[in-house]
Amino acid sequence: MKRPKTIEGLSQEDLHKLAHLLSLTTDTLSQEEWLRNQAQYISTLSPTLQKCPSLLSRLTTSLPLHPERAYLCTAHRALNPYLIRHIFLLICAESTIHLTRLVKKQSLSTRISEFIDRLHCINTLWMTAGLYHLAFGEIPTGSASKERIASGCEACILAAVGGDRYILSDLHASLIGRKKKRRPVAELLTLVEAWIDRMARAEEVYAQSEALGAEILRCRREMQKARRKAKTSASGESMRGMALMVEGLSKKERDVNDEHDLEGSIIDFYSNFLSSTILLPKSISVEEIHPAFRSSIVVPPAAEAIRKDLFRRSWQTTYSESIYSNSTGVWNDAKLRESFLEPNWKSSDEYAEEYKQLFVVGVKDDKEVIIVEANKDA
Repeated sequence: MKRPKTIEGLSQEDLHKLAHLLSLTTDTLSQEEWLRNQAQYISTLSPTLQKCPSLLSRLTTSLPLHPERAYLCTAHRALNPYLIRHIFLLICAESTIHLTRLVKKQSLSTRISEFIDRLHCINTLWMTAGLYHLAFGEIPTGSASKERIASGCEACILAAVGGDRYILSDLHASLIGRKKKRRPVAELLTLVEAWIDRMARAEEVYAQSEALGAEILRCRREMQKARRKAKTSASGESMRGMALMVEGLSKKERDVNDEHDLEGSIIDFYSNFLSSTILLPKSISVEEIHPAFRSSIVVPPAAEAIRKDLFRRSWQTTYSESIYSNSTGVWNDAKLRESFLEPNWKSSDEYAEEYKQLFVVGVKDDKEVIIVEANKDA
């Protein structure tokens, strides 16, 4: 029997059973008992929601780098790993790449800005505080910040989402807020509504999310009108690129509208902030990246080289030929240099003082050179 890999392939009965399974509420007894009950309930589910028992399938899904297989804990290992991975990616997309247009808008209402911050905080379920800081430029705080699922189990993460009325309210608002005319509803919407329907006072959740979703939809349509106006005002082939620039999104970002083309775009999102980070703090390692993306995201060699060099030399100040006066130096940028003077992670890293040193990375004779000059104020 072929197992479905998308929510669309589920019957209504299976959809509601999955919503019932993946719902971790605050009144849950103990973690051990909850996990034990999860394993027992999974055994009663239909074959479409369970892992395929065939030998070939077991051998295939046991491969450590299988690209579509969810990372699951022992209690959830009997679930359909392809379906769980797909739903996990849908949640990731809703809290990252589907917010791209809104994030790039210069002026937003306070309500929508707070909504974006809350949706971003969903990432704290699978990201460390350090990685979250690198990705979104802030430390997650307040009630919107969630406790990270240490096991990394994607089913446990989905259960945390499915049991949180505030996350579900924001997800529902996001999904209806990007509804397009004459387009089918987002695939994730049916599961989110199945989760909400199980909650006490579900009508309150719907009322709040629909009001916010209507405001988001108006904002998106205003942005769309502005983009169309920019395109119309741009005449001739030579102006075509300017219109696209005003639109503010690359082709890759626009292609994210395809609900089934998610993994590559999400990996690009996470890779972009890592590749733009020249120096990673010592307290952050590649192992902290969620297993769903770890094998596809490569920490830039330059970042690792600089970090290792600095720690190897410890407090020893290293000098090499300066490229400040070299206009061709690829890192000869004042803003870039200034961005390293007060790194965001200094308060949580024992080597914070060392990072106060001013360093620049440049290219000379086709080789990277590291220039470290002591900060006289340190």
